[in-house]
Amino acid sequence: MLVEQPASRARLSCVAPAATRSRLTRVPESFRPLALSLMAANNAQEKGSDDEVTQTAGESWVSLQRRMPELASRLDLTQLRALADVLAVMRRLGVFAILVLLLSATAAASGSTTRHPPAPRCPPAHTTPVAADRQAELYEAPTIPGYGYQSLFGCTYQHKRSYHLGEVPECGSPSGCGGVTRPVLSGSFVAFESFQGSTQHPATFEVEVRDLRTGRVIHRLPSGTLEKPARGHLGIGPVKAITLKPNGSVAWLAENGERSIPPHVHEPGVPYFDLLAADDSGTRLLASGANIDPSSLTIAGSTIYWTQGGEPMSAPLD
Repeated sequence: MLVEQPASRARLSCVAPAATRSRLTRVPESFRPLALSLMAANNAQEKGSDDEVTQTAGESWVSLQRRMPELASRLDLTQLRALADVLAVMRRLGVFAILVLLLSATAAASGSTTRHPPAPRCPPAHTTPVAADRQAELYEAPTIPGYGYQSLFGCTYQHKRSYHLGEVPECGSPSGCGGVTRPVLSGSFVAFESFQGSTQHPATFEVEVRDLRTGRVIHRLPSGTLEKPARGHLGIGPVKAITLKPNGSVAWLAENGERSIPPHVHEPGVPYFDLLAADDSGTRLLASGANIDPSSLTIAGSTIYWTQGGEPMSAPLD
């Protein structure tokens, strides 16, 4: 049954009465084209035949496509006309109830087009792979996008978040250099050397182990302990080899600058090495000497192996 609208109640139209226009100005600017379009279709529903409704809705639809193309792509003319039918039933509730319907419908349509930031990837696109296993990956990428400096990053395939491990060294400058080297991956853990040095500043050499699931630092230790520590210096010298267990326990071979014989013009020099380990039982020195082969350090299960003086050696790593 059709309900006659009281003559005193203002009808909705594209040219709304003053009271309606004042209320319409409270609607956000982005919603007004849709409001006017639906009001025009509703006004035609009240006054005319189905043909008039279709014509008016069609004209409003053209205007809506021109002014709000993104929203128009989510509605078609049939939906617009259906909304006009709903408005015809609700016209007795007043302009605010109608606008609530408009805002709800528009929010739902615009919400479906909301763009969320892309999900993190491991590794991200356009990076240089360094090492990978079944759980994690190490890669190089610009420290700051658009600049030439590269950094080392790591991530796990399950958690996907990337962690910055340090800059890739670019040495050769008189001011010195620093960064991370010799990265080793085992499960979700990564171990590497972090160093800094120059002719004007003390040198530092550290071994660091990180959990790539959380970014947590498991170990950060000097490469060794000098017998006569120099002020500001940290570690005994550069790391030559690292081996790592899937639980974060680590062993490394470092060149002891205090005991090494430096090269001269006609002599190559004799490097001296210290082999150290860090696990649940603490940090300890496993071996020392000039006859340790740096390329021989390896691990199998919970045992590390190396060659010293041509003889195979081993030690447990918890």
